[in-house]
Amino acid sequence: MITSQTDNFSDLLLVSMVLIITLSACSKHNWYQGVQSAKEAQCMKGPVSEYEDCIKQSSENYDEYNKNREALIKENTTTK
Repeated sequence: MITSQTDNFSDLLLVSMVLIITLSACSKHNWYQGVQSAKEAQCMKGPVSEYEDCIKQSSENYDEYNKNREALIKENTTTK
């Protein structure tokens, strides 16, 4: 009986951890998209002559951003 409860608890814990990790990743991606939208809105407020350069600076997609972010974190942890 106790083993069954322990197994159920372990299963519940595993499912909870997977769910938390999944939701965390989604919210980071959504947060990044929100920031990108705000940057694009700022570009629209600026001079037309600077619009294209402004959009290029904020055009990095989430996967590129995350890859560059991870590389910087790794670089900073190996240099310390």
